[in-house]
Amino acid sequence: MATDSAIDQLGEAGIVSRTARKPLVATEVAVAVKAGHPRPDIRTVERLVAALRQARSVAYTTTGASGIHFIRLMGQLGIADEVNAKATILDGGLVAEALLDDRADLAVQQRSELLTVPGVDVIGAFPEAVACRTDFTVAAFAMSAGLPHVCAALAFLVSEVARDAYSAYGLTARSAAVAQTKTAA
Repeated sequence: MATDSAIDQLGEAGIVSRTARKPLVATEVAVAVKAGHPRPDIRTVERLVAALRQARSVAYTTTGASGIHFIRLMGQLGIADEVNAKATILDGGLVAEALLDDRADLAVQQRSELLTVPGVDVIGAFPEAVACRTDFTVAAFAMSAGLPHVCAALAFLVSEVARDAYSAYGLTARSAAVAQTKTAA
């Protein structure tokens, strides 16, 4: 399992099968607070910027899709110096842990990672105009022994049972997202 772009590269290199692959899940960059603490409104870009400016400290990581996007976004919004002057910047890991020990008021990371930390509330994803979604795909290795069994495992990973488990951790099953889009159209 990896991001779509990584699976594409592995497929081009002949490492994973180009045919035994399935879109799996997606998650987006979101914001969390310590459970029971005030939940700022981040539904618009302007409100997100205000929340980031008003926070005593914002925790984020410098690695991964969320960190890379957030660093770029702060630059685009012209708030990088202001936010970074009081930020709790981590090299990796679960940034929501910085909420629990009061190093930060807000944590920015993939929703799925924020939800793994007990004692925090995810207040929402970034507004659509500045959103960042990461799509994941699952694929079999090109030289997999017992490819029919591997394909059965892939089928389970995109099954209804698996989708319910993903949802509990802030992951949207891509097959469900596609079905929702088609239903809405």
